[in-house]
Amino acid sequence: AKLENILFRKQFRATQVHVNYQIPDLQDSKAPRFPIKAEVSTTEILYEGESVGRFIGKIQMLNLNQLELLGTMGLKNSYLALDSSIRLDQKSAKVSSRIKLHQSDFHHLMAFIPRKYLEYVQFRNPIEGSLEATLSNGWKPEQARFSLSTGQLVAADVPITKLQTRGTYVPGMLDIESFAIQLKPGLVKGSLKQNLRNLDYRLLLGGEFFPSQVNPWMQDWWDELWARFKFKGLPVYGNFSIEGRWNDLSRRDIYGSAVIHSASYKGVPFEKVSGKLLGIPKYTELFDLNAKFNTGDAKGELAWVFHPTERDRLTSQRFSLQGKLLPSTAGKLFGKEVQKVVQDFDLKIPATVESSGVFYGKNPPDHIGDSVEDAFAISCKADELAYHKVPLRKLDMFLHAKGDEISINPLRFEFANGNASGWLKYKNKSPDNRPLEVSLKIHDAHKNTALRHLAKSPNFGDQITAPNNENNEKAVFETFEVKAKGDPKDITTFVGQGKFDLFDPDLAKVNMLSLLSKELTGLTLPLISYRFNRMKSDFVLNDKKLVIAEKPLIISGPAAKVEATGDIHLKTQDLDFIVKLHPLGLPLANILEMRLGGKLNAPLWNPSTASGRKRGPKN
Repeated sequence: AKLENILFRKQFRATQVHVNYQIPDLQDSKAPRFPIKAEVSTTEILYEGESVGRFIGKIQMLNLNQLELLGTMGLKNSYLALDSSIRLDQKSAKVSSRIKLHQSDFHHLMAFIPRKYLEYVQFRNPIEGSLEATLSNGWKPEQARFSLSTGQLVAADVPITKLQTRGTYVPGMLDIESFAIQLKPGLVKGSLKQNLRNLDYRLLLGGEFFPSQVNPWMQDWWDELWARFKFKGLPVYGNFSIEGRWNDLSRRDIYGSAVIHSASYKGVPFEKVSGKLLGIPKYTELFDLNAKFNTGDAKGELAWVFHPTERDRLTSQRFSLQGKLLPSTAGKLFGKEVQKVVQDFDLKIPATVESSGVFYGKNPPDHIGDSVEDAFAISCKADELAYHKVPLRKLDMFLHAKGDEISINPLRFEFANGNASGWLKYKNKSPDNRPLEVSLKIHDAHKNTALRHLAKSPNFGDQITAPNNENNEKAVFETFEVKAKGDPKDITTFVGQGKFDLFDPDLAKVNMLSLLSKELTGLTLPLISYRFNRMKSDFVLNDKKLVIAEKPLIISGPAAKVEATGDIHLKTQDLDFIVKLHPLGLPLANILEMRLGGKLNAPLWNPSTASGRKRGPKN
């Protein structure tokens, strides 16, 4: 029989149906009327106006209300092998099928699955698997269970090498109970529950993959999180739970953990980083972080806060980290402001660091009350280091920064075998071009060691002549104090005041005093010793000069004392001093007065009086 334009219960329609069956002998009253068996084939079958393919198979009618159908729904390059049980009175059916479906035949599925969902996926290989479906209440799909596998596909712009999945579909809800996605490289396993009506979902996934491989699934927040990482070859291992609504970042919650090997963050290479991730709308946090760097380690938390209305705008980054780090590592991790502070430090071994702070974007959001400024605090302890190439030991400091101002208080360290303490303040935008304010007190520093160390600095080397290699440990700056303000790159810019007290048994061997002794040999003076062992003075830094005026510089020994007032030009090293010699125990108060000129490394003496008598310069 050939039937034209057949309508099957409203939704299904066939243009032609061919039926081949044997008519029972109606004259034989004992012949059973059921089951009735027939072979059936159709042309195009339509479901609500959409083609679902052609059918060829067998029908067995067990009674007036019950059918069994066995056959194949054929498409151009695909097929569905069907085994169905149908109840006509209940308008219901149970369908079991095996599937092989090519991309070219996807349009046939649009009768059952909306076009927009099918367009998310492009296949190179066919989908193979099984499907069990239940229809009821007027042939409406009630439930479908599926198990599918395929390879070489692109799902929502993510290339996938192989996919295996199984799950359940009910109208409006997709439940993928498990899936395994083979990436190139990487393997991700998980599950997905998707509300097809409002696009709410929950995604559980875990495995190894590069974050950039799944960027299209995660939207902009994911790009921002991983933008500063670079991977050398090993993928990230992670487990994540993600709940939200597709294409709506205001409804997205993320929780998970990850382990990263052999990568870098902000240019800092590390061996391993592990941590946990929490992401809610407008806020992303990494916590329980543990990082192992090539030199050092760190642990702590990082957080990103986004603008309340502008989706892609990052308003602040907050951090709290502790560990053992080199300055170069800390500077890159904590940002450019920290990098400015630590770039002049050089450590042989990592320092112990604790830090916390917040950095804002270029255009921070409006706030009520306090102004919005970058702020961070760092405490640091280090054993062996150099600052501007000046060797130091046992550094202990606390740094606090807000906006353009940075302070280090307290500051303690060992210098030239002595102890130092004080504080620093640095203002990035100083109106007088003197960004650094410093207050330091140094006790018991070895003089020759201190001079050799300071001579290594590019900032002080031109103004300081290093002594010879002999280490006179008996020469000690018992006290050295300075409080001044200037540019740390130019010592001649400092203004302030200070004082020092130097004990040196060989002080007379200093070039300046040795030349003084030669000048004194031609004078008619009592036999006294010109062995000096102590020098002390207060001084003022001003107008590129070190000035000694209110109180004289005093150089003393067992039998004589020298007093000097004047200045040293820090740039040219010119000397301009009036020097008075006081032999101790003699009745004359001012036995000799001389003028000291020339350069710091080439002094010139010009005596003017001796024993109350005038004396001209020596020829």
